[in-house]
Amino acid sequence: MFVTNYAEQFKAAGYGYDDLTATGYSKINGFCFTVTIDAANRLYTLRMPCRIYNEADTEKLNKELQLFVSQRRKYIRSAIYMKNTMVIVFSMPGITVDITAGVKEGTEACLYYAKQYGAVSSCQKCGNIVETDVYAMEKEVSALCFNCFSGYHSKMAEKTYKEQNTIENVPLGIIGAVLGGLTGAIIWILFSLMGMVVFIAGALSCIAGYFGYKLLGKKMSKKGVAISLIVAFVILIAGMYFSFALRVYNAHNKSIDEWNTSYSEYYNEAPVPNISFSEAFGLVPEYFSDNIDVILHDYAFGIIMYIITAVACGAQYVRENKLKSRAVRLM
Repeated sequence: MFVTNYAEQFKAAGYGYDDLTATGYSKINGFCFTVTIDAANRLYTLRMPCRIYNEADTEKLNKELQLFVSQRRKYIRSAIYMKNTMVIVFSMPGITVDITAGVKEGTEACLYYAKQYGAVSSCQKCGNIVETDVYAMEKEVSALCFNCFSGYHSKMAEKTYKEQNTIENVPLGIIGAVLGGLTGAIIWILFSLMGMVVFIAGALSCIAGYFGYKLLGKKMSKKGVAISLIVAFVILIAGMYFSFALRVYNAHNKSIDEWNTSYSEYYNEAPVPNISFSEAFGLVPEYFSDNIDVILHDYAFGIIMYIITAVACGAQYVRENKLKSRAVRLM
């Protein structure tokens, strides 16, 4: 597994880097640049907001951008000028990722075409021809004018005030976590009845429990994260225990039915009665010790999936807290 240090690569290209949004940013000759990383699809996109005075030149510019792409098909997917922004999409070929050369070339190309067509810097939001800076606003980094940023900052202040005055409803949150945890538990039980085990049910139980608490509790705190993950885990374990009891119930009664059919009449003995489901529950610990290999293979993987997802949910909460109501000037 390769871990890419994007911060160093952007630094080598003359860019800053915002690790919360995986976005590089720069300001050169009055133009603001942002580069967003899409590691899952192995793409990165460079944007330079600008306005061309002569709108008739837009078509000519796009033709030149297409020619630019055709000469670099190996690592450039597309290039276009639309909505007052030059956009170049790069691919990440090979196992290792090196975006420095692509960012440099894309930046130089944007500046070249801006000069050729008399483009000037513009705001990414309102489109006005005005001085812009790079701002981080919650989950995105954009090139904005001061007026747009001020308006956004005011909205964030209002949003923060409302959130601070929202009371976390723990009882309802717990109900949400229980309902969410039941999602994974029920899926586990249903597939268990068909003789299958779905490890992803562990992850589903965790995710549904986390967001169930968040939805009904109206607010998520550190306490809420802990409660939701613990409640969902207990529900999942209960579902696993229930599914194993079903296995015991079905297996035990199948053996009894076979005995009654094949041997009871031959030995002139009274038929053996089937066990109840509550009795099967009591036999589970005994079957646990006799089938420990099955438990480790089937149930342990479901629990591991839950733990991995729980760590991811915790990391997501920390990230959301850092991004919440963020509105700062980066450059």
